[in-house]
Amino acid sequence: MQSQVKINVDESFRNSYMGVGGVLHDHARIWVEGFVNSIPNGDYVKVELLAIKEGLSATWNYGFWDVVCETDDREACNDILCHETNRGRVHLRVGVVNNICALLRRN
Repeated sequence: MQSQVKINVDESFRNSYMGVGGVLHDHARIWVEGFVNSIPNGDYVKVELLAIKEGLSATWNYGFWDVVCETDDREACNDILCHETNRGRVHLRVGVVNNICALLRRN
């Protein structure tokens, strides 16, 4: 049985530069992997959503399925959690939210 892992993700802005990063650690809080990536454009919520997507992708790529994702952005969480009920609502972040939801449906 595989143990639970946790990812902590965040976005970063400085002048016109944006980026995402995060860390993945196991149930014993031992660091497994980290990731960083630059983002060409977007608002702060979209960039946080991209950080979540990158973090989930990293955990799946390492074969972890029992994942806790920690973020400090409530609006990003709401975009993901309300995705199913707001299917008709189109917004600028719908593409990345769709990608996250597809990752969450993986088995």
